[in-house]
Amino acid sequence: RMITAYTNEIVGHIIYGEDTIYLRMLADGIPIGFWNHNFIWYEVGTGVSTKGGDAWRKRLGKDMDVCLFIIEQLHAELREEKEKILSSAHGKTMRDLQKKYRTDAFEAYIAEHGSYLQDVDEGELERLVHAPVVRG
Repeated sequence: RMITAYTNEIVGHIIYGEDTIYLRMLADGIPIGFWNHNFIWYEVGTGVSTKGGDAWRKRLGKDMDVCLFIIEQLHAELREEKEKILSSAHGKTMRDLQKKYRTDAFEAYIAEHGSYLQDVDEGELERLVHAPVVRG
């Protein structure tokens, strides 16, 4: 019910980035849990958010901007924190800072773990995708 309620709030405002509701939930103080098993496998680097080209990047970027705008309207303390961060960012945008953080975090994770494929039952994954698992 909670996910349905958050999704209903973005209808007509956020078109492609439906998963931005999780940012809203975090901003609203709803804890996000971690289940150490794969439920749905999403391959990094193959979706529209990473391989869709400029048109998709713009669409998803617009949806993210709308989500962050909504959060800032509802949570003045987060808006103030963003303004504080940007005031010392030497002309960089929030998107610049986010991209650097994601890149650094991903590289650190790969350096520590060797792969983002963790706790995967490869037989089950192959059965689900009807193809052999290839580790890169």
